[in-house]
Amino acid sequence: MEELMQNATPMMRQYLEIKAQYPNTLVLYRLGDFYELFYEDAKKVAKLLDLTLTRRGSNNGDPIPMAGVPFHAVDNYIARLIKMGESCVICEQQGTPGAQKTMIRKVSKIITPGTVTEEGIAPDRQDVFTACIYKGKHYYGLAYISLGSGLFKTTICPTKTELKLYIEKISPIEIVYEENFKEIDLFEEIHSRKALAPWNFKFETGYKLLCSQFGTNSLFGFDIENLEDGICAAGALLAYVKNTQNVPLEHIKSISRDDNSEFVLLDHCAQRNLEILSNLKGEKQGSLLSVLDNALTPMGQRLTRRMLVEPLRNNDLINQRLDIVEALCNSDNEILSQSLERIGDIERIVARIGLSSSKPKDLAVLRDSLKLVPDLKNFLLKSGQKALISLNEKVDPLFDVVALLTSAIKDFPSTFLRDGDVIAQGYNEELDSLRELMSGSQELLLKIEQEEREKTGITTLKVNFNSVHGFYIEVSKAQSEKVPDYYIRRQTLKNNERYITPALKELEQKAVSAKERSLELEDELFHAVEHELQQKLPELTRLSQVLSLIDVLNGFAVVSKSGNYVRPQLSNEHIIKIVDGRHPVIEKITDKPFVSNSIELKDKHMLVITGPNMGGKSTYMRQTALITIMARIGCFVPAKEAHIGNVDRIFTRIGASDDLSSGRSTFMVEMEEASSIINNATVNSLVLMDEIGRGTSTYEGSALALSIAQYLCSKVNCFTLFSTHYPEIASLADTYSNVKNICFKATEFDGSIVFLYKANEGSQNYSYAIEVGKLAGLPSEIISYAKKTIENKEQGKALKNQNSKINTDSASSSDSPCVTVKEKIFYKEPEVLEDLRKIDLNTLTPIAALNLLFELKNKI
Repeated sequence: MEELMQNATPMMRQYLEIKAQYPNTLVLYRLGDFYELFYEDAKKVAKLLDLTLTRRGSNNGDPIPMAGVPFHAVDNYIARLIKMGESCVICEQQGTPGAQKTMIRKVSKIITPGTVTEEGIAPDRQDVFTACIYKGKHYYGLAYISLGSGLFKTTICPTKTELKLYIEKISPIEIVYEENFKEIDLFEEIHSRKALAPWNFKFETGYKLLCSQFGTNSLFGFDIENLEDGICAAGALLAYVKNTQNVPLEHIKSISRDDNSEFVLLDHCAQRNLEILSNLKGEKQGSLLSVLDNALTPMGQRLTRRMLVEPLRNNDLINQRLDIVEALCNSDNEILSQSLERIGDIERIVARIGLSSSKPKDLAVLRDSLKLVPDLKNFLLKSGQKALISLNEKVDPLFDVVALLTSAIKDFPSTFLRDGDVIAQGYNEELDSLRELMSGSQELLLKIEQEEREKTGITTLKVNFNSVHGFYIEVSKAQSEKVPDYYIRRQTLKNNERYITPALKELEQKAVSAKERSLELEDELFHAVEHELQQKLPELTRLSQVLSLIDVLNGFAVVSKSGNYVRPQLSNEHIIKIVDGRHPVIEKITDKPFVSNSIELKDKHMLVITGPNMGGKSTYMRQTALITIMARIGCFVPAKEAHIGNVDRIFTRIGASDDLSSGRSTFMVEMEEASSIINNATVNSLVLMDEIGRGTSTYEGSALALSIAQYLCSKVNCFTLFSTHYPEIASLADTYSNVKNICFKATEFDGSIVFLYKANEGSQNYSYAIEVGKLAGLPSEIISYAKKTIENKEQGKALKNQNSKINTDSASSSDSPCVTVKEKIFYKEPEVLEDLRKIDLNTLTPIAALNLLFELKNKI
């Protein structure tokens, strides 16, 4: 870099100095009407964006690679780069071109995937979080921020497992961490991450920075005073974000403690298997979000996502939401919906105002949205519903903000402030005068025209103005001989001649100056309005929050009415009871009538579920979890009745997949997920175990499944839905009073299998696997061979039983002692029997059981 600087031009030296400060970030360097990139940045971006790679001069005889994008289209290119996980440093020109030999350029902003707020770049329907991790002596400190909403939280985690839970809940786009932090596996899937020097995480520095940001002397009022490691993370994160924006973060007014004990925890595995935010292909279609996201504003859609991954445990807060949903169900909420669908993204607009980066359209949308608030308040007030009338009191119409924006901003302002035509007529006298001079108003033209007619006696003389020729005098060719000497011909047309005069030329120059001054003045006035709005940020933020909540709950009411949902009853009891429950997603996407099923988990808090493949076991399990989640976010549920008690976390062990990149087999993944459940589930957890033990041999798999099920029902005592094809598991109901068997059945009709999809008490051993294979389209040859194989095995088993009986009879009639196969094994290997006697089944973990099986097998 130093060698390049020695031979660089002044302009390129500026670039290289800036690039040296941001070696791992793309630098977009403003040159006239383009943002240019040089050297390796140019090569990289040319490839990523399919741009033409050119050159600009040379350095030490080597051509300098260059690629660029037009300044007016830069947002589109930045958006594409951000989606690829890249970060961009924006360097703007300072001063007036030509006024100085070398144009000065400075960094105006750093746009990273986690700090982007610009419309068209930041995803509309998803929060963008940047998180920061700090490892202290006793705890992990975690902080995260959303510049788009102003949300700022911190916490501490005693274990790596708990920290991972927070990260999976937040799903940050970008991670910042101390450069000495070694546990990168926590966030290795996050592409955008940045290591900071240790000095960024000093407690005293972070504490002072946070107090300065919030205008306080301490952090007691935010309930984070005792979170030392959390403060270290929050301080480092705030400093990092402030550096990217290069302006004060006016809308970041507070910070709060994030406490997972307030929520029903859903780790990444549960979110994926239950298809909360997306289906297994990563698409929204077929997810719970696709059913419940009926919000009409972008900010409401983002809140819906947040609520789905943070179901509440506080019944009072949930019932407040349910009261509003019920009130909206009992009202004609079509009026409310009409207002909501016209309200813009106030939350993101407020953020851009706080960052001094709002655009003319933002203020126009804010004004027009606020004008709809009185109608919304009127609906709430006149609804006659107590919950809605109470909600109305929280909605501030902000009439003073509406008045300011109405007087200051044009109805349809220009897209870009640099183009002018943003400030409303009548807001500023100087601007009005400049515009009149600049546009050549009709009154001014008529005055000049009248004076020239009187001077020349030319009756056809007209004075006009256009953007190409400026001011000009137009005379018909028939009277062109009468023009005085001081008229200068500018243009000849078929029937007319056009002239200018020194006076008109002077006026034109004033108009050009007026254009420059008007643009300068509009910029000043716009930012003055923006500054006034920054004084109202707390009120605007509160309004955006309450409108978002109204939007979400109105969406819940819409789906509740159309889906014939019922209000759930909540309690702190140890119970989940659902009468005639339905799967909210399958019910909506299927054309066939959905078969409802009931469930009760109380005294019998483990259900062992058996039945054929495709018979409804997994659907039954998932709908129980989904209805629990829906109830705890404050939505009505698809059932005739639902009583949802205290649930602290939902675990899932569903499906089979390997992790080849980490060298983990399907069975290892299965065992790790099972281990996580066993080690972290509590009595208030809901556990879904779907056919565990399939990834290994039948005997070992069934032994492990039995051990895991036994441990859950005898040691953990959590709510458990355990589906299996192993008949041994169903026998637990004979031993444990808290276990109940549920089965799904099928029948054959006209040679085809018919699934009944109804949950019945009891167990079912026949899986109908061959019939399912037939339905899947397997060739008839394979189906026939499979049936024949089963028949042969069953005949062989019958013959073996018969031979066993003959041998037993023969042995009993002889003088020799009867020795069974099992006895022979233990006779040959007496230590195996001794080992088995020593086993304490009540303390045996699944992993220990697997290891023990291998040891016993090796001894035989």
